Amino acid sequence: MGAGKSEIGLRLAKSLGAGFVDLDAAIVQRCGLPIAELFAQRGEAVFRRFEVETLMQTGKDTVIALGGGAFAEEPVRKWLHRHAISIFLDWPFELLYQRIQGDSSRPLAQAWRLRLLYRKRRVLYAVSDFVLPLHDDRPEAVVQLITSCFRDPTKNEFC
Repeated sequence: MGAGKSEIGLRLAKSLGAGFVDLDAAIVQRCGLPIAELFAQRGEAVFRRFEVETLMQTGKDTVIALGGGAFAEEPVRKWLHRHAISIFLDWPFELLYQRIQGDSSRPLAQAWRLRLLYRKRRVLYAVSDFVLPLHDDRPEAVVQLITSCFRDPTKNEFC
């Protein structure tokens, strides 16, 4: 949550000449409900099922911005491993917390759960194809780092 996946994903897609899908936005469009309402009305398990189904309908040559918990789901990781390249935007917890605190549209962002979620998910995200420890908060710098990983991952210490 708060990693900038949507903004960075859209910029990356443009730089690569690829399509772009924000998975949360696609779920909202499919269900007709904001994520927080979907969680409240139908529960997290239903949301996660929609997440997997929506992901599997994504076309080739597409940059996909996953929701904050998507990669924590085993079916998502398996699908990505077979069909995509995964990138973990590894920001410090404090920066992520500053970005999302008080955002009522994030159903799992209650203050008491955030650090626990961060620790739990970070371990899972570490199996991504690319793990990028980040500190430069400029989206264009992150996109540049990602594209440099694609060009030659052996020459970039962060890939």
